[in-house]
Amino acid sequence: MQIIFHTQHEYDQYAEREHDSRHYYVKGKGVRRELAKLRFVCKVFCRSASIWLFRHIDARPNASNTIPSLERLERISKSPYAVHVRVIDFGFYTTLPRDITAYVEDLKSLLPPCLIRFPNLKALNFGEAPGYLTRLEKGLYYDALVSILQYIPLPNLTELEVKSGITQDFARFFPTQPDPLRISMGKVMERLRHLGIFTLSYPDVRDPRVTLGLSGPERATLPDSTHTFHLFRMVELAPNLESLAIRCIEILNLDRVAFSHSLRLRSLYLGRVLVSSTTLLSLFSQSASKMRYISFWYVKLNSGTWREVLSQMCNLPKLLDVHIDCSGYSASGSSSHLAHTSIGSELPESIESVESSDLEALGYVQ
Repeated sequence: MQIIFHTQHEYDQYAEREHDSRHYYVKGKGVRRELAKLRFVCKVFCRSASIWLFRHIDARPNASNTIPSLERLERISKSPYAVHVRVIDFGFYTTLPRDITAYVEDLKSLLPPCLIRFPNLKALNFGEAPGYLTRLEKGLYYDALVSILQYIPLPNLTELEVKSGITQDFARFFPTQPDPLRISMGKVMERLRHLGIFTLSYPDVRDPRVTLGLSGPERATLPDSTHTFHLFRMVELAPNLESLAIRCIEILNLDRVAFSHSLRLRSLYLGRVLVSSTTLLSLFSQSASKMRYISFWYVKLNSGTWREVLSQMCNLPKLLDVHIDCSGYSASGSSSHLAHTSIGSELPESIESVESSDLEALGYVQ
């Protein structure tokens, strides 16, 4: 068991901080390869390694696999290893799968009887529908994912991540037509301890300014800023979160979110959002006894100062790690006079501000 333990945690030093509060996240393909090898050593190793190897299942279609991903998932659900499964990933890789339509159709037909055979399933990761899909194919894909939550009882689900290209896709989680068989999103969300919501479709570069003008046909007709209600509603319906991650492509205003007063966060990750210092201070205050990890990427203050925010961070007794990058002040908020923008080819600073006390406060936190 010691060998299995050290193999499982060998790659922890490379883990992203926003995953530290997730109980069921498995890090790295290297871990899986080593665990698979250990299963061939002997029966004892096979039994111990299988507990971790089948903990996290990747159900995304992969052209290199000899067995289709969903067929493999179904086989696992009927095997003795089904009790070990805690996390399942759905979505796509960047390469075109063999048959998109078949994958989406299988999602709707295979998953209902399949997922209920995983008695200890704790986490679902819904990946983004990539750009090579048509809008119709994307709609079918997201509808299939939504049906998982709405029609399959998953009483042990505590972690959910949803990635989409546009915020309008989150409206699918809140259909207007009543259905007595449908499980309400409120019941699903109130059980969650981790929620990750992402609108992606942009390069993962350090300098977010290069993506400010990025657009596409879908975003032109369905702009994120006019369809944020349902995305924010998912956060508002999750009052028992310990970990929250939000990252957007278009910069969204988090001051419109009515965060639950019962939130007690251990981890907070925000990317490309506008927010007031009042909102952040409120989240810090109610989570003061638990907050351990904070990560901000391109977070712009609408009002208040970073000195106020950072000073409050210094008073969080259990805070272990803070990462702030490309942040500062919005150009249109009441604190816009404090904004400072890097010029030329310079990369943005951790906090871009003309106020020296902001940078001093950052030093105190560090």
